[in-house]
Amino acid sequence: MGEVAFAFRARRYSVEALRAHPPAMPLSDANRILALTRSTAYRLIAEGNYPCELIRVGGVYRVLTSELLRLLEIDDRHLVAAFEALPPALPLHAANNLLSLGRTVGYRLARQGNYPCEVLRLGGDYRIRKNDLRCLVKVPEATAQRAA
Repeated sequence: MGEVAFAFRARRYSVEALRAHPPAMPLSDANRILALTRSTAYRLIAEGNYPCELIRVGGVYRVLTSELLRLLEIDDRHLVAAFEALPPALPLHAANNLLSLGRTVGYRLARQGNYPCEVLRLGGDYRIRKNDLRCLVKVPEATAQRAA
């Protein structure tokens, strides 16, 4: 593959850089990659025609990286491997990073009961189950685990 696969608005995207995105990326990043303006993207969302699956987290849209990779016909096995390396329950700040959420927004959503996954309260800590996150961002389980 070439070093630079995508170049939009003076920002370059290589396939490796695209794969380095967290499982859920901000809508603005996906729009840049797909060369969509903000108004076009929101019109497509309103019509139900945005080219990738979206999730709404804390009043903002996130694009599932796995869906964007499939749309662009780029292999997404690295996401499966990355999820396999995660512990069964993640601290809230780690889940926030995977969903491209800031710390304040993530903790506010958890306190209000509006986090997009079930939040476990263990003492003073918040935890998110890995499998709940996996289902939210639609990353499949590893093949070896599916066969078991």
